[in-house]
Amino acid sequence: MPSRDITTILEITDTHVKLVQARRQHNGVFFSGGGVRKIEQFTDEAVAGLVGQLAAGRDISSENLACLIPRRLAIVKQLHLPSHSESEV
Repeated sequence: MPSRDITTILEITDTHVKLVQARRQHNGVFFSGGGVRKIEQFTDEAVAGLVGQLAAGRDISSENLACLIPRRLAIVKQLHLPSHSESEV
């Protein structure tokens, strides 16, 4: 079971995938690990493989995980859905 004392940050840029982990202890927060992988080909498969390499064997909790991606790599849409009654939902 992943430790709740470890916070993981994953950053995906145009050129690299970076992972940093910090551990909370009674006397502060300490760097506990990390890594950087260069993106040779910017495809979904290549980036997913690099994330897998960086995450392999690490203590990562989904509750303490943040992922940073450039806004231009994300599709952001605001949707306005019609309201529904509880019985329809």
